[in-house]
Amino acid sequence: MAHDTMSQDTDRFFANRRREFLFVAGVALVIIAAMRFRTDTLTYDHPQFLNPWDHHKYIWMTTNNPFDFHIAPFCWRVGTPALAAALPFDIERSFMILNYLALWMTGVAMFYLARRFGFSKTTAFTGMVAFFSIGWVVKANLYNIFKPDPLAFLFVTLTIYCIVDRRDVLYTVLLAVGVLFKESVIIVAPLYYTLRADRLLDFRLLLRAIILSLPAVAVFVAIRLLIPMKNEDFFYLSTLPEALQQVQLGRSTFDLGWLWREIGLERLKSLSPESLLHYTVGTFGAVAALMPLFAVKKNLRLLTRFLPYLILVYAQILFATNDTRLLAIGFPAVIIMALNGAEAIARHVHIGTMAIAGLFGVLICLLLVRTWMLFLPGIYEAVIFLTFLAFCFSRLEYKSTVS
Repeated sequence: MAHDTMSQDTDRFFANRRREFLFVAGVALVIIAAMRFRTDTLTYDHPQFLNPWDHHKYIWMTTNNPFDFHIAPFCWRVGTPALAAALPFDIERSFMILNYLALWMTGVAMFYLARRFGFSKTTAFTGMVAFFSIGWVVKANLYNIFKPDPLAFLFVTLTIYCIVDRRDVLYTVLLAVGVLFKESVIIVAPLYYTLRADRLLDFRLLLRAIILSLPAVAVFVAIRLLIPMKNEDFFYLSTLPEALQQVQLGRSTFDLGWLWREIGLERLKSLSPESLLHYTVGTFGAVAALMPLFAVKKNLRLLTRFLPYLILVYAQILFATNDTRLLAIGFPAVIIMALNGAEAIARHVHIGTMAIAGLFGVLICLLLVRTWMLFLPGIYEAVIFLTFLAFCFSRLEYKSTVS
């Protein structure tokens, strides 16, 4: 009898989990579909398609041998071109499918990552909606469908989930495979130690973190040995169209020392409050970037754990002309900290976190207004956020007066 009761409870539990997944995945699918139809996509007939951007490299790798292209760093990102080539569709449609699936699944994974960090279902749902509201994370990648970033986002989110959920084998596999899609996935590795450590120095955990990350490091090194870069090989460059030769600043150079001198040092010299705002609010939006400030004490502890990851995220812009597009991969840390702020606001003004999900929903709706709008200007988001806060606090004051 007890066994039958336990079986029934288990069945109800899994039924609830199924309904939860179907609801979350369904909402995510509706959002990504709406954003797809309201985004000006860089297709073959797009006026900007002929610009010498990265998409030409990934298309070449797909239509030819993805392991026989030698312009770094693109040549080492073989995962997405190889998958696109394996699909039974034309190149453009294959990249579209991979792009949409990856962003949709990352949104769903963001919900479960937030749940694993201890947030309620409602707050975790808010985190998923927040993910879709960050233009540089989602809509910019719906514009340029040929980039490997969406699949890199998915692997980053899943590996962080595996760290927190203590799924070591799956973590090792996902990290190693993720490196094939984009090398920046490996920046998750330090989180294995910082998110799991109960004290400052835990040598056993540190050794375990190193061992579990070794397969990813091996893949990282192997792919560079198997596909040597030929950015300075003038004979090889002469066999490629100009659009395939260019890396950054209109050159084929991929020398880290040169990039550091030409890009990194200049960025450090020109640091200003405006540039810091650009690298934070300009990347993640005013709401997601500022909401963590409403739970400073709680987020300071969390920030120390995410710090190695975020340092590596920001180190990317010292070696590349792009900034916001590269920084976007830091979204899991930003959203998790924003959810702490969301809960603090909800507690203080006595509203449900679903109201804050509605706030992020408004940002999504505004992104849908114009197909060419890939992100909302920070000042727009700031005004919307301040209006929302003013409404919440005026409502609280009115309730206090009535009482």
